[in-house]
Amino acid sequence: MYDREKLLSPPDSFNFPFDPYQIQKNFMQELFKVIENKQIGIFESPTGTGKTLTLTCGALTWLIEHETAVSIELEEKINTLSNEIKKLTQENSKSNDWINGQYETLQLKQKLSAVKSELNSLLEYKKRIKDIRSNREIENEIKKFIKNKENNDEMFDEMQTHKDTNDSDDEFLINDIPDEDSLENDISETSKYHDTKIYFCSRTHSQLSQVVHEIKKTVFGGETRVTALASRQNYCINPEVKSLKTNSLINERCLELQKGTKGVIRERDSQGRATKKSKTSKKCPFYNQLGMEKVKKEAISEIYDIEDLIQVAKSHKACPYYASRLAASDSQVIMVPYQMILHKKTRDQLGINIQGSVLIIDEAHNLLDTISSIHSAQITLKEFVEVKNQLESYKKRYLSRFSAKTVLKINQLIYIAKQLISIFKTIETSKMIPVSELLTEAELFNINISELLRFAKDTRLAEKLHGFAVSESKRQEKIKSESGPKQEMGVKSYLKQLEESKTKIKTKIPSKVLEPEPMILSNTEKVLVVNAIRPFLSLLECLLEEFEDGRILISTDKENNGTMKYLVLNPGAHFKDLLTQCRAIILAGGTMQPVSELTEQLFSECKDRVKIHLYSHVVKQDAVLPLVLTKGPTGKEFLFNFSNKSNQSMLQELAATLLNICNVVPAGVVCFFSSYDTLKGFYKFFDENGFLKRIQVKKRVFLEKRNGMQAETLLDQYSKAIKFLKNNAKESQNGALLFSVVGGKLSEGLNFSDDLGRCVIVIGLPYPNKFSPELQEKMKYLDKSLNSSAGNEYYENLCMKAVNQCIGRAVRHINDYASVILLDIRYGNEKIRKKLPMWIERGLIQIDGFGKGQAELVKFFKEKKKLN
Repeated sequence: MYDREKLLSPPDSFNFPFDPYQIQKNFMQELFKVIENKQIGIFESPTGTGKTLTLTCGALTWLIEHETAVSIELEEKINTLSNEIKKLTQENSKSNDWINGQYETLQLKQKLSAVKSELNSLLEYKKRIKDIRSNREIENEIKKFIKNKENNDEMFDEMQTHKDTNDSDDEFLINDIPDEDSLENDISETSKYHDTKIYFCSRTHSQLSQVVHEIKKTVFGGETRVTALASRQNYCINPEVKSLKTNSLINERCLELQKGTKGVIRERDSQGRATKKSKTSKKCPFYNQLGMEKVKKEAISEIYDIEDLIQVAKSHKACPYYASRLAASDSQVIMVPYQMILHKKTRDQLGINIQGSVLIIDEAHNLLDTISSIHSAQITLKEFVEVKNQLESYKKRYLSRFSAKTVLKINQLIYIAKQLISIFKTIETSKMIPVSELLTEAELFNINISELLRFAKDTRLAEKLHGFAVSESKRQEKIKSESGPKQEMGVKSYLKQLEESKTKIKTKIPSKVLEPEPMILSNTEKVLVVNAIRPFLSLLECLLEEFEDGRILISTDKENNGTMKYLVLNPGAHFKDLLTQCRAIILAGGTMQPVSELTEQLFSECKDRVKIHLYSHVVKQDAVLPLVLTKGPTGKEFLFNFSNKSNQSMLQELAATLLNICNVVPAGVVCFFSSYDTLKGFYKFFDENGFLKRIQVKKRVFLEKRNGMQAETLLDQYSKAIKFLKNNAKESQNGALLFSVVGGKLSEGLNFSDDLGRCVIVIGLPYPNKFSPELQEKMKYLDKSLNSSAGNEYYENLCMKAVNQCIGRAVRHINDYASVILLDIRYGNEKIRKKLPMWIERGLIQIDGFGKGQAELVKFFKEKKKLN
């Protein structure tokens, strides 16, 4: 990849599909500068300001100008170096110091050769892309694909065939481990030009599809090469595989079908259970090189989202999952979900090369939590026991056929499972310990966990072991059905027989816990076996992290349902390689405040690269009425902390306040409580004291429940009620009231535009449980690693991020308007106010008397009614 020497200046035009607002123009100019100067940009642009379109137009404008500038600069360099060499050669012919002259000439020629090589690679790359897009030289592309199939990319590794067999047991037998000195480091070196790519990362595939559609609307849609990467679960078109219920089962079955093993093949049902045997060769009909290469060609010739690409792949009877991976290498913009870009192992498996790329992370307000979640792991005590029992059964079945090395590795895995199970006997309720302490207590320091994980990966142990366990369950159930009800059979008794020959671990855990999960049988005698090896291996991967960066939380309850969880305390450690390899990183969101935790926890070592841009809303300032109400109608002060959770007079004051607000606010009112329990308690009081009947005179009332209907269904009913009442003037009600929860189903990602959200109310400050062991450990770590107040700052930021998400549900476009009411005296604190979104904080009015607040609401909606 060529690194330009000349800097680009932001252009006047960004090819926006319509005249941009000044906010949008400023956003694109600053985005251009951040990418060009190899910086880190944090951009807050409220929903409704065209953030997605602004991001794509700004980034794609830079990319096109960058690619053009690279070609021009390379050609100019070649001309300059050629002239210098010519001039120096002439001078050398007349100079007495010809040795130094020749040395300088040689150096310039080497530079010229390198620059020419770079330009030639670039021109060849452009020609190849042009040929593919113009439907030429397709057969040459396919030949190259076939020729290079032996490289070390995971996609081609998974195609390796295995020995034919007619013994059904061999289906689950792992291969011997190759000697270390025979392992090949077959890293293919290629002269292919490595272009600069833009990776656009977001939380869901629907959000990424929206970005794809936005690009299509612009002038960039005709020429830009865009590919969306997704999991097999999203892309698979093989009905047999697609019907499986979990991503891990889909991955395993996909790999099985790629082998095309001859002999006995076990077909599987939707749970991954073996159902019948077939002696014919079986291979995925969609995994064909010719078809995938055709899909790749189409994918880089036109812009497709996931659904579009699936239809294209079906027309060619080719796999869209692998075709998208092929297309990504020749794409300029790649759409990826969080997991694929934030998790290094996943990036490596997919062949994602982020070196010199531009990374845009949209909806980045929860980036820290997302990184921590992706790199955490959790496993239950029952899963530990299941792993131990399955490994012991597996070893017994194939002991005579395993090599000594394989037996050693399996024995070590069994030993680790036993030792970690034994840890639970020391736990009364919960215990938080460093990783080093866990390894010491479990006596695991003398085991090379990294080598065990490589063994599991190379032999595909997880797939083999789970297949074996399912097979044994099926076999035992068959024996049970043939032997009659008196004989105790099945996987439970089968594994128990093995336990009887071994010394049981003497712990407080009842013996029933040391047995495998009970079988779940249907009328067709199917057996469900827990796939416990995967969470077990995930935990082992976490144990390899830096000891100071993580903790182990071990917990049990009275029923001995134990859990072991690895917690990430330093998400910045997992983000560091992205910082060092990416050219520029853009974090964008509608509500990025407070941004201090990002700069402290992710960018503390490169604060000079960070540029923060917080933009206001596109709506006029008078389109939003943000209020802090500190008192209710009777003058009682609002303080919704834990001690006032059941305060009857406080609940009375709140009920009266909501009743008054609903009398003056038209259409929809959305009210957010700090928790489901708080909402449940208030709603009970609201109903029993007659307030519900009184408010129903003005508003239809909807309630979000913890385990209630889907968010989309509830929102649809709420929306229909508002539209119906608006169109039926005879109705006494003038809208609807929706009770919801901060951090609940309705607080993120849903749209309360126009009449759905004329008023958003946030009751109290939704601080998380400070007595949570996980939160306490995180706060202690931040106090120690950053400063003495960092823990409390993090605690407060968790609360304010949740509040800001609720606020962002309203005012979704330039013609929208709404009031935002914050009910709690603590919102008057300047430190709290500064963590609110800029478009709220700029006009926030603190009202000490409820009457003044009521008057402000009446005036606001009266003026809006006149305008509309």
